Amino acid sequence: VFMQIFGTISLVSLVCYILFHGELEDQLAPIPLTEDNMGMDFRTRFIITAFFAMTGMALVCGAPFINALEKGWPLQRIFFYQLVPTFFICLIVGIVDFLVLARDSLITIRRIEKLTGNLATGDYTNIKVKLRSRDELGLLVNHINSFAAATKNLIANIQDSVETTSDTASALSQNAND
Repeated sequence: VFMQIFGTISLVSLVCYILFHGELEDQLAPIPLTEDNMGMDFRTRFIITAFFAMTGMALVCGAPFINALEKGWPLQRIFFYQLVPTFFICLIVGIVDFLVLARDSLITIRRIEKLTGNLATGDYTNIKVKLRSRDELGLLVNHINSFAAATKNLIANIQDSVETTSDTASALSQNAND
């Protein structure tokens, strides 16, 4: 019974993480992201979610099997009517979790790719990538956003200097002609 309870808790916590992780990250976005207040790193997040998925699956699927062995029930019935369906449900939850984490990472990578492509072509109109995660990808987004803003300011300062120099040269030229 305890195996099944712990396995169910593992799977339910994994489902809650899948459902609410994105919203939590969005709520934390206004907090400045530095290495000191970074969340779980990328590797740890995948390891923990894989652990909960596999532990939950093993415990939920193994509990009826062990219970049947202890009580002397026919294993074939337990295998086909409890173990196999439970295994597939747990497997689907684990796959969905992996796909959600991979999708979130790919969305961030695509946003970074779009921004750097725009910067490479000289388009500085939309220079901010939305911070979606508080891991290494989030730090990368933070650094790229800072780089893009600094580059935009540098270009504006250069244009301002060019205009000032041009105005000064025109005034000097006008004075020389007079």
